[in-house]
Order: sequence, then C-alpha cells, then structure tokens
Amino acid sequence: MPGKPTYKELERRVEALEKASHERTRAQEALRDSEFWFRSLIELGISVYAVVGARGEVIYASPSLERVYGWKPEEIVGKNIFDSKLQSR
Repeated sequence: MPGKPTYKELERRVEALEKASHERTRAQEALRDSEFWFRSLIELGISVYAVVGARGEVIYASPSLERVYGWKPEEIVGKNIFDSKLQSR
C-alpha cells in the first residue's frame, strides 16, 4: 500500500492543477472570443447561411434569410428541406 504523499509531492500536484486551471481558463476565453467573431460574421453578414442535418432538417438559418428571401429563420428551422411545402415557398 502506498504511503501518504510528501509535502513536496503535494506541492507539485497543486502546481500542476493550478497550471491546468490557468490553461483551461485561457482556452475558454479563446473559445468565447472565437465564438463571438464567428457569430458576428454569420449573423451580421449579408450572405445566407444554413446548417442542415444529414436527413435534411434545418438546424440553423442566419438572420439574413429574412432580408434575402423574406423568410424568418424560425419559419424553417426544424423543417426538412425536402418537404414540398418548404420548396414551394
């Protein structure tokens, strides 16, 4: 059975945990920044963007959809692009 860790071992573990925590915080901040810029590009841009699932369901539609086609994104999110009602609009 292993004995209790020494004070030095505990110090090393604490330092490693502090370093990991700092790195995680930096990664989270970088992810937030990246998401902000990506979202700004997609939601404020003039191009229409959509994310469609493998079976044709609309997962996301950019707000520019309304400016370009007159459809509100919430009108097509959840719908299937192969649905004849959606195609006839």
